[in-house]
Amino acid sequence: MTLAASFAHALIPPPRPDPIEWARALDIPPRESASSPGPYNPEPYQAEIIRAIADPAVRDVTGCIGTQGGKTLSFTLGLLYLLDADPGNTLIGTATLDMAKSIGRERIHSIVDANACLSRHKPADPDQFKVLEMAFDRATWIITGTQSEKGLISRPCAYTWIDEAQQIGRAHV
Repeated sequence: MTLAASFAHALIPPPRPDPIEWARALDIPPRESASSPGPYNPEPYQAEIIRAIADPAVRDVTGCIGTQGGKTLSFTLGLLYLLDADPGNTLIGTATLDMAKSIGRERIHSIVDANACLSRHKPADPDQFKVLEMAFDRATWIITGTQSEKGLISRPCAYTWIDEAQQIGRAHV
């Protein structure tokens, strides 16, 4: 192999892991997956959400799932996969600020802290890893309520997730 070919080969990024195998390797804390804490074992529809989020050709993913169907966990894991495989600034909008705090503290923080493949992206300074704003090593995540448009402006991001989209702006009606 020539020096130029070796250099070019070194610039090729490693292949992205399969998103479902990546997710199955995660340990899900009991509070986040009450039905089956431990290694993640997605239902087929949950796996499709994660696959769609991980697919660079897919621009929009909409999930319409009944209560307690694993929708929030599936979207969270899809975005965490992107944090690990294809990081970009992320904006997560929830119906209320209280829901934003819950997703940050009880979902994202607990899953990140329980899994070395994700916790390695956390900053050393705990002030940079808060409930509503998480400065990972290669991306920043903002979580906010959507009842005020001020929480959504001036937030450059590669990925956007609006949870409970039907609730957006209801406080203004």
